[in-house]
Amino acid sequence: MATAPRSSPAEVAREVFRQLAQLRKPPTPENYARAYARQAGLSLAEVQPAATAFENLARSLITDTPTAPYAKDLRAALETEQWVAIQKILKTAVMRAAAPAPAPPPAVAAPIGPAGTSAQRDATRALKDLLAKTVAFLVDERLGYSAQVVQEVSALVDGVRNALSLADIDQAAGRLRHFWLKLELRGEGPEPMIRGLHELVRLMVRNMGDLVVDDQWVQGQVERITALLDQPLNATLLQETQRNYKEFVFRQGTVKHTLDEATQAIRDLTATLIERLGSITESTGEFSTTIARYSEQIRTAEGLPRISGLLEQLLADTRTMHTRMSATHEELSASRDRILQYEARVRALQAELAEMSELIREDPLTQALNRRGFDQQYSVEESRAQRKGSPLCLAVLDIDNFKQLNDRLGHGAGDEALKHLANVVRDTLRPTDSLARYGGEEFVILLPDTTPEDGEKVMIRVQRELTKRFFLHNNERVLITFSAGIAARKPDEPQEALIERADRAMYLAKQAGKNRVQRAEDDAV
Repeated sequence: MATAPRSSPAEVAREVFRQLAQLRKPPTPENYARAYARQAGLSLAEVQPAATAFENLARSLITDTPTAPYAKDLRAALETEQWVAIQKILKTAVMRAAAPAPAPPPAVAAPIGPAGTSAQRDATRALKDLLAKTVAFLVDERLGYSAQVVQEVSALVDGVRNALSLADIDQAAGRLRHFWLKLELRGEGPEPMIRGLHELVRLMVRNMGDLVVDDQWVQGQVERITALLDQPLNATLLQETQRNYKEFVFRQGTVKHTLDEATQAIRDLTATLIERLGSITESTGEFSTTIARYSEQIRTAEGLPRISGLLEQLLADTRTMHTRMSATHEELSASRDRILQYEARVRALQAELAEMSELIREDPLTQALNRRGFDQQYSVEESRAQRKGSPLCLAVLDIDNFKQLNDRLGHGAGDEALKHLANVVRDTLRPTDSLARYGGEEFVILLPDTTPEDGEKVMIRVQRELTKRFFLHNNERVLITFSAGIAARKPDEPQEALIERADRAMYLAKQAGKNRVQRAEDDAV
């Protein structure tokens, strides 16, 4: 499992040498580059762009000239990653292309241009052009390189294209090696730009959380983004995060918009209620004045006809007042019912927002715990293990050849494969065990009350179950395997140290051939 990027390349380099010594691996350039990429959370292409271009060049030669004498040996060397052999094969191929067809290779370097057949000259020219284009493509101002570096690359590219002899090619190769070393030491390229943008987003998120302290919804969002930023960034993670985050924000925005509408409706109904109460008060005052006026007229009236007429008018005004009061009462009752409905709706929406904020503990793709949820669950299990004096095991698993699966079937299939794996693991584990997605294709499993021996058996059982339940993609059965490392918690051992031990064991399982379970060295009997 890739660890989070360190604060400086020097610290990463020291950690890489320490890991190589623990694994008893010689610090060759190939071993160092792969360990450095894993430790820094980068791809091998970002660490060794020249090596990647070299590999692409070799593969393109096999594709373009599949019947060449060197094609079979070159293909076998690529599959086993024997870079020294690949270098020798390519050098031999270039020498053969440079030499005249009928005569043996001369003792001194022969010119590449006019010598040899037309096909050989075309192949050599195409090879040099391909190498020059690859180098120029890797170093571009749009990727964060300075204009000075781009000019240096342009001069190197011209040297490669204009090479006419093997001596010229060796000289150009030496210049390229020196350039890549100098470029690594200067720290230019896309990585510093990515780190700067990464830190800028982190500061913006932190500032948003500081501005809105009392809003639980916003705080939940801040925690979710921060958890995503803590993981090593790669293209797959960014795409997945963008897709899931857009869906999550859209749903929250819809709920919050409805909540705002309900709140505004309550405000409007409250204003209407106050207005109606004022109207009732005003109407009651007017009716009191009317009653007093009728009383005075009846007292001074002369004759029954006049009194009868006044009484009829009084009854008519009383009926009108009663009708107005009944209509107002009905309107107020309806308003009260609507207010009660809106209040219930607001409470339900607030509860839904709180529930959605709590869902941040889960990974939206696999429904496994995310890092925040895993940290909370680990604290619970760690406290329980300390109280009971019981063992606590942790397993780190990583899907084998996941990048190849993504490249061959697409990222959509990769997402479905992750969900399939999570479902199989959940179905196989005990209810007391916990599954968390720790980043990309890497998962962590907590196994309470479990010894290292039993933990190893549990993971082997999960592997066997995974081989029985094939992943189907477009009616194609795809076998998914994983490598896992097991470590048992030591007394007072921090969570990070336990994960690191299990992580090292997982990489040992990868190196032993993949689809294996490996116990941590200090836990093995």
